[in-house]
Parts: sequence; C-alpha cells; structure tokens
Amino acid sequence: MRTEDIMFSLVSMIDRPSPRGDVIHTTDITSCLRFAYKQRKKLLPTNIKMFIGSAVHSYFQSIVKAKSIEPELSFTYRGIKIVGHPDLLTYDGKVIELKHISTFYLLDKYCNGSPIPRHIDQLLMYMIMSGVNTSYLIYMSIREGFRVYEVRCRDLFIDNIYKRARELREALKNNEEPPPEPSFFCSRCVFRHECNPEETHDFLPQLIKFNGSINRRTKYENMLTDYIIDYTERIRTFYKYLPITEQPERSMYIFYSDSVLKRLLTEVSDTIFNYKVRLDGENHYFPCYKRPDRKTFNIIVPFVASTTRESLEDFVIEMIRRSNILETIGRNRLFVARFSIDGTLRLFCLT
Repeated sequence: MRTEDIMFSLVSMIDRPSPRGDVIHTTDITSCLRFAYKQRKKLLPTNIKMFIGSAVHSYFQSIVKAKSIEPELSFTYRGIKIVGHPDLLTYDGKVIELKHISTFYLLDKYCNGSPIPRHIDQLLMYMIMSGVNTSYLIYMSIREGFRVYEVRCRDLFIDNIYKRARELREALKNNEEPPPEPSFFCSRCVFRHECNPEETHDFLPQLIKFNGSINRRTKYENMLTDYIIDYTERIRTFYKYLPITEQPERSMYIFYSDSVLKRLLTEVSDTIFNYKVRLDGENHYFPCYKRPDRKTFNIIVPFVASTTRESLEDFVIEMIRRSNILETIGRNRLFVARFSIDGTLRLFCLT
C-alpha cells in the first residue's frame, strides 16, 4: 500500500459527515447560514481542525461521564424544532460547553478577553432548552491550557432564533444557498475560497441580548489543568513517552494525541483495523492497514502538533525511540501521522 493510499484512507475517515436529519441544530443557527447550508448538504471538505476538536470533545466527555450526562435538548417555536447537544449537563444543573481553540490570543485581540459571541448564543440556547440559569464555557488549547467563563441567563430574543432557523430551513428545502455573512471567521472557513467574502473583523450578529457579566473563573481553570495532569499520569497510554519537560504542556499533548488515536480506533472499516502492540507489559492499539502482500501491515501512530512548523524529530522520533516499538512490530512498516491544529495532516514513514 502506497503512502498516498494510507493518506486517502485517513482523510476519508476524517471527512465522514455526521447526519443531521430534518431538524435545525443550535450550531446551525449560531454559525454563518451559508456555512450551515453547505455542511448540511454534505459539501464540507476535509477539516483537520474540526476532526481534532471533535476527538478532544468526545474524549473529554468519556472521562467525566460519571459526573454528568450528555443530553439531547430541544424546543419547538412556531412549528420549527430546534435541537441542541451540550457537551455536558451536570447533575447539579449546570451546562458545560467545551471549545477547542488554537490560541487564547484570538479571544484577547478580537473579543477583549471575552468569549466569542456565537459561543455565548449557543450556550444561552442550551440554557433555554434545559431551564438552568448558570453555565460554563471552557476553551481548551493544546499549548495554553484552559480558559473558563461563567455565563448566566438574561434577556432572550427568541424571535431572532426563529428567523434564522426559518431562513435555513427554507434554503435547504429549495436548494438555494443563503447569502454570505462576512465575519471574523471567514478567514478560517473551509469554504472561504468558494465564497470570497469581504475582509472584516466583525462577528456574526448576536441572536440573544446578553446583559450579564461574564466572569473568568480562575479556580476552575486550575482545577481542570490539575485534572488533566492527574488523568494523563494515571491512564495507560503510548504517549507517555513524549519527551516534553513542562508537565502541563506534556499532559495536554498526551491528551490531544490520545484523543485522536481513540477516535481513529473507532472508525474501523474493511481496510482498517486495530493492531495490538505490547510495550512494557501493556497492550496498546493503533490503526492498521493491510499491505498488498497481505502478510505485513502498515501501522499508524497519530500525533497532534500545535503548529505545522514544529519539528517532528523533536517529539515523535524521540517518542518512538524511547518506546522501543520498532523492536516489536517485526517486518511491518510504521507510519506517523502528524495532525496539526493549524489544519494540516502529514504522513511520515519511520521504517
């Protein structure tokens, strides 16, 4: 199997769309309607950032599920059903939403240190559906840790939500793209080359008037950081061989890389299966592709880097060397897939 074939298989897994059905979702309404339309029509091209963010979300939910539930919330207004899936709803009545972000610099520069407006809208809609009055918006960065905001429910403009939901529903029904909504996010949109919007640093108009103060909860940031450090020290993972000295940063790299690995292991198909490697008396599993000779395999070790400019040798090769994995795989070939939060995927063969 050629490197190009393995890359194609990985991209196909990442590019797999999730069905939305006929209902309108909160993320559809709070994003650009043209983006939501293209996504719903399954016209979304491969997006490494979204795949990493989704993997981290799923992993985070899986390790805290004992303390919370992941519900489906909904409400119907003027005949339109709107559905939302908050990341977590705690048993003591708090909505928690986790967002992956490359750097907190974006919040500081464009939002004066506050959350992104559409994320507030999304969280407030969850609060409408669940009936709770307090929620937490958590931003997670692989290099910078956590930033936590408390959001309280205030004035709710349901008509604005309904108007956008109706507009999107009609566009989907008539197969007509909604007009573009130029905003700060255009430069990061996967459809930017098709849409060619005007340059702007504005945000999408807020749907819900928010009068309450948004407080940064430092104690929760420290708590989450300590939790991730403790968790990555306790779990059995191949990525403990990552030679990063700073403990919080090392734990975040482990968490992100382990998240992507576990997501890939769930996407098995006819050509992809899980390969077991025994290291230091423990079993570790990796995505694996059969080679044309059917006797040997191509083993994939995914790794999440914070930028495309990071040296692979500084991290992955040293990690491979320390783990002695090359001594256990025999004649099989080992590839490293570097997922970058800058939005790129590169494949390296180490054998």
